[in-house]
Amino acid sequence: MQGQHGRLCQALERSADLLAASQEQADRLVAVLEHAAANVAPDWAWTRAAAQSAEALQRRADRAKELRTGIVAAAGALAAIAAEVAVAGQDLETRCPSRSAGNRRSDGGPAGRREGGEGGADDLQLARGVGRATG
Repeated sequence: MQGQHGRLCQALERSADLLAASQEQADRLVAVLEHAAANVAPDWAWTRAAAQSAEALQRRADRAKELRTGIVAAAGALAAIAAEVAVAGQDLETRCPSRSAGNRRSDGGPAGRREGGEGGADDLQLARGVGRATG
């Protein structure tokens, strides 16, 4: 269970990074499109074609703003999910038995250990980090 929690936390962290990068790209795209719309042609060379180009660029900038707004909303939703996952990880930590040598599973292996030797401590630390990054 803790391994799944850790993988979920890692996926959330990667997704948050990708959303942040997407938001930055959207911001840059908006700025470039708005600049291009404002500078299609100098005033003395303004024609109907230039005006149509400027309008088309402004429409694209407006659409990019809408997309950026969606990215921001998705990032907010992801942050809320990450915070809930972090809380769930803390709940797991408090409910899990001690990892001491005296506390063993019924099959004789150390408590809290999975096949392959992975422990949950790193997973829980990652969950806490995701929770802090989103809070």
